[in-house]
Amino acid sequence: MKISPNPNVDALRLGYTGTQANTNFPTILPADEYYARNLLKERYVFMQDVAYEYGFRFSKKQIYSLVQSMPSKKKLEELSAINGILIPTIERDCSLAHFRDIIGQPYYPRGELYFQKPTQKFFHSEFVGTAKWLLIGERPCSGSLNQTWEFQQNFLTGDDYFPSAIEIMYALTTYYRIRCSCQLSEVYFRTSSVSDKKVNNVNQHIIVGGSGTDGLVVQECENDIPWPKVGVLRALKNDNYYSN
Repeated sequence: MKISPNPNVDALRLGYTGTQANTNFPTILPADEYYARNLLKERYVFMQDVAYEYGFRFSKKQIYSLVQSMPSKKKLEELSAINGILIPTIERDCSLAHFRDIIGQPYYPRGELYFQKPTQKFFHSEFVGTAKWLLIGERPCSGSLNQTWEFQQNFLTGDDYFPSAIEIMYALTTYYRIRCSCQLSEVYFRTSSVSDKKVNNVNQHIIVGGSGTDGLVVQECENDIPWPKVGVLRALKNDNYYSN
């Protein structure tokens, strides 16, 4: 990947201010970082912002991995076309259970019994990877509301994928906390995650969404029932994978 011709670019010149500018980030940045910032504007969340929001520091190795794996201009343009968000994950693998502990989201015993069951892999064993870029939509695909899961699968194109419950929860929660913006209202997304509940021997998908006072809601939802406020959103695969 091309590197910025100016090796002395510091945090303040990139728009990071206050405490965020004092984090230990390298001064050599990928050229596509500037393109992402200008193209996506507030929909590009800086790694410094995420580290500051959750009170941790990326290691030098993790920062280098993020720098080297910035998506290509073509992929950034695809993300922009779906009004998507570019956001880095945190410095450790993070499950839904772990993330809800991080943000201090309370549980509701009546509606969220799944969190007590170790068999619910989507809650305990699905992760967002360490220091990776998520390229994820913020709004439901047009026409995907009030449809069954079978029909909603038609909204995938190319190398898109339906994100997991933790990917949506992490991306949209973090985006809201940093940018103070969320368009969900009462919309929910069917995710690729499934619960241990089966109907006709088929696992049922998890939905994430809403905008309650305690944050996004996670629920089980039957695949064959179309709900007026349940749609799907697309995520894009990063075309610039860097292996460290």
